[in-house]
Amino acid sequence: MSAFENVAGKKRQRMKVERGEGEAVVFADPIRARQVVDNLLSNAIKFSPAGARITIGMRTRDGFVEVTVDDEGPGRTAEDLENVFREFAAMSAKPTADEQSHGLGLSIVKRIVVLHGGKGRAEKRKDRQGSRFCFTMPLPAGSTRQCRILVVDDQALNRQVMKRLLAQAGQLIDEGRLDRA
Repeated sequence: MSAFENVAGKKRQRMKVERGEGEAVVFADPIRARQVVDNLLSNAIKFSPAGARITIGMRTRDGFVEVTVDDEGPGRTAEDLENVFREFAAMSAKPTADEQSHGLGLSIVKRIVVLHGGKGRAEKRKDRQGSRFCFTMPLPAGSTRQCRILVVDDQALNRQVMKRLLAQAGQLIDEGRLDRA
């Protein structure tokens, strides 16, 4: 989180982490799970004004780990909330310090979370101005949990090897290919 603390510091934003009791472990691709958190934190910083507080929360609930990112930006309109996870959706809120926004981050978040068996949602904060973005990922019910896994690589051999190994472990596999532009 230190990289985000540096960026938030330039806008005099404060970041706070709130953890529930104990630790939680999920079966997730660590790179993609980090990408989800990175995208949510980046958006919170980007859309919150100077001096705002950004809160990251984590707790376990009903067999899931729930992670929330609360910001103090302008909040989302009802229309924004309906479209916030769509690719290239035009939102009413704009970045507060001329940062770039491409309209892909939240659609990527949703896709990664769903592929890990979780859910994502966005809501207008009830306690103050701002937005809350939340995602859940299931806690392991045992070591035999079957997952749907997306294997993406630009090398066909790498995709084949990963698919074979994951299939031997009893997992469901989807395949994607990265084309270099």
